[in-house]
Amino acid sequence: MSESNETNVSLKWQDFRVAPEGAKIEQNLNNPNIRYENLSNTQKEWVKCAIEVVGLPTRNISFVRYEENTSENQNWLGSVNNADGSMRIYSRLGKTDISPEKRIGTMYHEGVHTITAFDDKNDDFYGSKEVREEVKHYMKSVADQAVITGIPLNEYHASLLAALGKKEEDGGITIGRFYRETEAILSEMRATDTESLSLVQERQQAVYEFMQLLHDPSVEGYEFTRLASGTDSSDLVGVEKTLAILHRVESKAELEERFDKIRKFAKENPSPFIVEPN
Repeated sequence: MSESNETNVSLKWQDFRVAPEGAKIEQNLNNPNIRYENLSNTQKEWVKCAIEVVGLPTRNISFVRYEENTSENQNWLGSVNNADGSMRIYSRLGKTDISPEKRIGTMYHEGVHTITAFDDKNDDFYGSKEVREEVKHYMKSVADQAVITGIPLNEYHASLLAALGKKEEDGGITIGRFYRETEAILSEMRATDTESLSLVQERQQAVYEFMQLLHDPSVEGYEFTRLASGTDSSDLVGVEKTLAILHRVESKAELEERFDKIRKFAKENPSPFIVEPN
């Protein structure tokens, strides 16, 4: 990619760099030598800063590569291949209909995929095997709740929900992929779109309670799973407990401080991937 395609972007490293005592992420959980491929200098700096602002462990990321979308992945914004440690950012991320929050949200989403609780090798990101298994069980419960209530987390989650049960050649997905995507979508939304997540929780709970009144067998013996705490609580609830572990913070206030930095970065640092329409 030629340097002439760069977009001027004001990177405020000093504003967003997290001090070691704030991040509390052990050095052995991070990779200081991530490679960046097919990126201009400005794009590389934006991606590096975005990864640091997101603040998730990076040990499983070997390289980040920019690629054009193809007919097979025309709507993808990013992807991860944990087999080779690759994180890919696609040209769709540069379309003007993608919001700044969605761009940084994509970095968060893909970061969660790299440290998924559904991989046995990721125990140390969660502190222990037992905690990772608890997180995995929680994420399955969130995914199952979307299926039971028919209320997905967002539009992308809705498309995945619709693909469940279909054959792969017809665009279907496995329940395993649905679980992993639920994990990443839920985490991304709590970091960048708390208001929408709260509305989803309210809708799911309303449907769940109505199903209970009807004695629907689908919810018999099923306990409603909270997604997050909302703004009226100082406690860590739902996915917030998992994200506090991954970010090595101990309170909701500390977690909100992290998320505030992520949102501020998104607003103040325009993406260098943006391509204006002709």
